[in-house]
Amino acid sequence: MQRIKKIKQGHVYIEVNYDEITLKLNGMGICDSCSPLKEIKHGFLVLVLNAVYCEECFDEWKERAEYFIEDLPYETKKTEIYLKQLNG
Repeated sequence: MQRIKKIKQGHVYIEVNYDEITLKLNGMGICDSCSPLKEIKHGFLVLVLNAVYCEECFDEWKERAEYFIEDLPYETKKTEIYLKQLNG
């Protein structure tokens, strides 16, 4: 299964479920954007931001996101790290 998806601007992301967020990524199961108290069962790991967003915040971010080529090495490294965590 291809886990990595791309938004129209070029940034990549991975859809993750609650167990992946909490057990594999050591997260709290909350949206990193809108509220420290909003629990999410399904999220979007935005690799360049090193954050998991709920669907609403992810959709908002997709509309305003800008792609900078300078971010590519960081995004690539984060992608490698997170794929190891999720697949390990």
